[in-house]
Amino acid sequence: MLIFRNDISAIGQWWREIDKFVLAIIVLFFVLSFVLGLAASSFLANKNDVSSFILLPRQLLYISLSLGIICIFSLIPLTWIRYAMFTLLPIVFIMLILVFAVGDTIKGSKRWLNIGFVTLQPSEFFKPVFIFCMAYLLAHAKIYQSFFSYVILCGIIVLYSVLVILQPDIGQVVVILGVSLAMIFVSGLAVSWLSFMVACLGLCVYYIYVQFPHVNYRVNLFIEQFSFFEVNYISQTRPEQTDIALQAILNGGWLGRGAGEGIYKYYLPDSYSDFILTIAIEEFGIIFSLCIVTLFIVFATRIFYYTYEAKDLFIKFYLGGFLLLFCGQTLIHMAVNLVIVPTKGMTLPIVSYGGSSMLALSIMLGIVLRITRRKKYIKYDPVAFTHLQSVANMGIEK
Repeated sequence: MLIFRNDISAIGQWWREIDKFVLAIIVLFFVLSFVLGLAASSFLANKNDVSSFILLPRQLLYISLSLGIICIFSLIPLTWIRYAMFTLLPIVFIMLILVFAVGDTIKGSKRWLNIGFVTLQPSEFFKPVFIFCMAYLLAHAKIYQSFFSYVILCGIIVLYSVLVILQPDIGQVVVILGVSLAMIFVSGLAVSWLSFMVACLGLCVYYIYVQFPHVNYRVNLFIEQFSFFEVNYISQTRPEQTDIALQAILNGGWLGRGAGEGIYKYYLPDSYSDFILTIAIEEFGIIFSLCIVTLFIVFATRIFYYTYEAKDLFIKFYLGGFLLLFCGQTLIHMAVNLVIVPTKGMTLPIVSYGGSSMLALSIMLGIVLRITRRKKYIKYDPVAFTHLQSVANMGIEK
């Protein structure tokens, strides 16, 4: 072995303390991302008349950077991570504002910042920063019954929602609002205030439905397909991309058509990201896709175990928030691909092609591996977290 049991170096200690089961699942996710990205890359090759391996160099770069980020964040002290996250919060908001001034417009949405050699999506990098800051604020609110912590948190959520809705990127807002509401509910906020937040969320959803034609169109078409009995499974009232996704699933069957043999990826918009599960079903079959779903369930179950066992409120809120975000995004992607909910562009975590999404999620995965490295992070004495030091010094090495 390269690392012995008596190795006291930082790397040796990291290897002994890391949850190797979770790490193995994460590596499998990246392998799936590479394989499915390679299978779907022929979509861009056919569209732009370039090599079918056009996505391969970028995908390898994103995977390499993501693995590096995971290793770094799982190695450094949580105190450093806390300083980094609170420093990045205003920077991310500045980037979100800059999008409107110098951002790139793609398919009618202004979501990306071109910084020369790479294009970033600030709304994706908001996620790891927000989950960390939300966990900190909720832990502070829970311990000290501090209503002001909720006010700060709500201010962050409202500012983000306004900036992202104006891009527009409705899916990101829905995910963040859903995760926030669930975590605030778990934190024990009074029912009256919680009811007020739910009412505000309802008004926000109605406003989005009325004011954004593409949202109105997709929701109406989705509802219309259930308004009458259909002779054929493929409906003439569904959006074209939804029809194509269904036909791809039917074409794949249980065992798939074979790697690279799918035909419907050429007709699906952004098949390498928003419809990657559909591509997996058509080319590798339903059985293979069920294995992917099982892998996600196993990973989520493992994180849920850590969340349940955690005694430190910050750790519990962070893992809970991450789990809700990860599972929410996964379920939305799968539901869209299986025509269970109206069409919405949402990547499958880690597996879908997408630099900003993969890199941002890697930050969260690195923090998850960091705080689950030692059982003492999970099973603190609850008495030790009844005063300010429990929040101010969270994550300090013992």
